[in-house]
Amino acid sequence: MDGQKPGATNASLVGHDFHKSGGLQYQWGRKDPFPSNYKDLSVYTIRGEVGTLKGSVPSKYRGNLYATSDNTGFDTPNGNIRYSINNPINLIIPPVYVYKIGETPASNGENYLIQGPGTNDWERKEQTTWFSKNKYKIFDSSNHYENQTWDLWGDTRGGKWVNMNTSNAIVAKESKQYAMKSSFDPCPCGWRVPSFYSSVDAEPKTSPWGKAGSMSNVDISLIR
Repeated sequence: MDGQKPGATNASLVGHDFHKSGGLQYQWGRKDPFPSNYKDLSVYTIRGEVGTLKGSVPSKYRGNLYATSDNTGFDTPNGNIRYSINNPINLIIPPVYVYKIGETPASNGENYLIQGPGTNDWERKEQTTWFSKNKYKIFDSSNHYENQTWDLWGDTRGGKWVNMNTSNAIVAKESKQYAMKSSFDPCPCGWRVPSFYSSVDAEPKTSPWGKAGSMSNVDISLIR
């Protein structure tokens, strides 16, 4: 490809409708796109069987915490992935609780923001995803290197810990391998989304296309 994932129009980057050439936006793990605002910040209009939508896309909360009309009704991957396919224009977001100084976070497993030590200090605790109340597919509290995240976009090692320079020969070898394209990947035939979600490192020591050797030898030349 010579640009972003194909947009909603055939506008050229250098043509009269350049502001419509910004492409589409995706929520991680989903195959269907959301239209983005145009480059000149004007809004788009979508017309279809459900009516006309102008501007921002509707949002739904994962789970059952709020009014029925505001929820997906599911806390599991199977339920929310089905919901996302049946409702492709709805952005799905996990509930987030806010706790001010002196308030004790509830033990409900949801994401939350907590204030402190100062009034301008906030820390975000990520415990869930848009499709599951469990952040990990497999969770080992005694050894976080055994944790496994949900693998929706063909991640290297399928969401397990990745590090091509580790002394663990199996992990190092598998971290250099190529991952198969996922069925949820939105790219057309012959292309794939780069995704290297790791269960441990904030910056996984690997590439979504695999590595040919050392960290300086990255094998990512237009893999098709």
